Amino acid sequence: TASPQDVVDAIIVALERIGCSVIAIDTHSDVLARLFSTKPHILSMLVSVEPGKATIIIAKNTIARFATMIPFNGDAPVLEKKIQETIHYYRDRKESTKKIEEIVLFGDIQSLIIGGAQQRLGIPIRWATIRDIIGTFAKSELNPYVVNIGCATQQKSSINLLPNERKEVLKKENIHSLGYAYIRMGLALSFILIVISGAIVIWQNQNIQTLE
Repeated sequence: TASPQDVVDAIIVALERIGCSVIAIDTHSDVLARLFSTKPHILSMLVSVEPGKATIIIAKNTIARFATMIPFNGDAPVLEKKIQETIHYYRDRKESTKKIEEIVLFGDIQSLIIGGAQQRLGIPIRWATIRDIIGTFAKSELNPYVVNIGCATQQKSSINLLPNERKEVLKKENIHSLGYAYIRMGLALSFILIVISGAIVIWQNQNIQTLE
């Protein structure tokens, strides 16, 4: 995975100007593959629909193997045709012996399932929702943002496009934060022990006075 340095720098500058601390920059295709291509040795197609475009990703074992973006105005038959073309392209150019075993949809494109696309394509299709990630009830209008929530999960296992020098700075900051956390925890434990010791001393003194 690669990205032009000036693109990465522009993203960092823009986010920092609005007060964000940038800890990672990931790619659309890698985020979706990491979250939804988790079945061992299963070749999956992930289709992410956004306003004006759709991204088609072929992934296996949480890793994106192929990705393409197409213009899209919400016409389900057009997207189905592009999915079919991508399947043929990947099979002919990449892995002719491997069959795509599932298609996962993201965004407002349930009509692709309702319209019988999975029967025509011969591949099971499911529609991913926010609930698949967070595991609790979520409003359906949040479903187009499933990728955004995916970006915030499992960050340590992702491909981080941040410059190496910035990664080193973050690593040092994490070490310092961890050190401060241990110091605070040590102080808190010491305080608790002092309180407990004081309570024991007072209790012993009261017992001695009672016995006397």
